[in-house]
Amino acid sequence: MKYTLLFLSIFFWQLVLIAQTPINGDINGHIAGIINSMPGDSGNNYSSPGAMEESDWEDMVADILAQNYAQAAIDATSFGYTLYAFTDNTGMDDKLYYLLEEDSPQSKYWGTYVFNPDPCRTNLIIQSPHPKFDFNTGKQGIHVLHEIDAAAFMMSGTHRCNHSGMTLCSGMTKVCSDMDMDEDFRISDLAHSDNSIFQATTRQLLSDISGAVFVQLHGFTMLGSDPYVIMSNGTDDAPAPPDYIPSFRDNLLLEDATLTFKIPHIDIGWDRLVGFTNTQGRWVNGEANPCTNSPAGPSGQFIHMEQEKTKLRADVTGWDKVANALASTFACAVLPVEILDFEINEGSNNQIELHWQVAQEVNLSHYEVQVRLEDGTFKNIGLVSAIGEEDYQYNISLNEAGSYYFRLKMVDFDGSFEYSKSLHLNLDYSNSDKIWSVFPNPFEQEVNVHLNRNGAHYLRFYNHTGQATGTFHKIEESAQLMVPLNSGTHCWLSIFDKHFQLMETKLLIRK
Repeated sequence: MKYTLLFLSIFFWQLVLIAQTPINGDINGHIAGIINSMPGDSGNNYSSPGAMEESDWEDMVADILAQNYAQAAIDATSFGYTLYAFTDNTGMDDKLYYLLEEDSPQSKYWGTYVFNPDPCRTNLIIQSPHPKFDFNTGKQGIHVLHEIDAAAFMMSGTHRCNHSGMTLCSGMTKVCSDMDMDEDFRISDLAHSDNSIFQATTRQLLSDISGAVFVQLHGFTMLGSDPYVIMSNGTDDAPAPPDYIPSFRDNLLLEDATLTFKIPHIDIGWDRLVGFTNTQGRWVNGEANPCTNSPAGPSGQFIHMEQEKTKLRADVTGWDKVANALASTFACAVLPVEILDFEINEGSNNQIELHWQVAQEVNLSHYEVQVRLEDGTFKNIGLVSAIGEEDYQYNISLNEAGSYYFRLKMVDFDGSFEYSKSLHLNLDYSNSDKIWSVFPNPFEQEVNVHLNRNGAHYLRFYNHTGQATGTFHKIEESAQLMVPLNSGTHCWLSIFDKHFQLMETKLLIRK
């Protein structure tokens, strides 16, 4: 009996750690509540992360983007964060987001991060680094994400002046000075520090999202000679086409013809509030040392937007102007093919099968199978011609342990292309006497089990509470098993030796 209780206890705590916590409600109201409770311009609440924490956070964000939510939920707990599956139910249709929010009581104040698992604008990221200082930019940011179905929203966790410690990064400001004198930026000013989770998230999003464009929302007090809006790409040079800023400006003018603008790479010589020392902008523009070095030139993937209060930031009317203009500037992604399903099946003898189902395959030339390298870039490892089939697969032999991310590059005959979501696979060959393989996972109704050891073994399913949901299944080499319907969205499959001693348990996730 004591073994059974221990077994159930392990299931319970693993489930608590793995499952994303569900929330229903108003995503705009939820973010507004976080902003309202943020620490102000003193208190030293903010804590800078260590280098290892930044690296581990990037891995967690990569898992979220790869839709490996179970692992991301586990990793979030190590930072004192929770990964919430947040269903916004305020519109005609419910909308699911994944929300990284620090647990209470907070100790780090690294910010809040919202990810859209099924965005219309797959490459657009909204950032609000000063939601407590730049009035309404946080509320504006989450509103824009929700209205135009962008890919992600990032918001810092304190007032920019919260911590008295100074960064070593370029630039100076008066905003935190009691004596109205220029001083270095504070470490809590996340737009001017490369040692932050805000920066780490930017790095990972830029790495994993093809053609990612970051729109960073700021606010300023308008002087007599100022325009209503100052938009910069982070440099005073024009990027190679496409240059989104002139189009964004023109679309804003369609929303409000009274707006006036300054754009440094167009209005040569304008140097006020241009964001040239912004560390996210420097990184997105290709500078490897963004704390102290300026980029060689613009990538065209960063928009630093300073807004006077009354026209665009004051209330939802202004927020809608920004949302509508961005929607007109950045079209929804149109894939040359619709991917209905994309999964990894782990077989025997280190064989991996990538399988995908498609629809609406129009003018498509081929699929390129890609794997992510250690530096974050993807490399082509195979090509599959598009021949009008509904099902495709590509087999890979992986002989080295490690963490692998795979994606598909879908190439049209005219050379245009789009990427699929990334899939994550963690292979551990540290034990050469690997017991078994179970696939597919996630599953629909059935799973296949392959035994890598000789002799009879026994399998048994357990539901999400750890209760057995069937009898033992004897296996000597391989088996195909129907997963019990009462196992829920998550269940467990355990393997026992011939003496019915528990050997290993795997988490199974239903599609």
